[in-house]
Amino acid sequence: MQRTAEALRQAERILIITGAGLSADSGL
Repeated sequence: MQRTAEALRQAERILIITGAGLSADSGL
């Protein structure tokens, strides 16, 4: 259970980083 929460947290962080990068690339 804890491992799943950790994986979700890591995935969320990656999504935030890539999302911010995509927004910057799009000029938003």
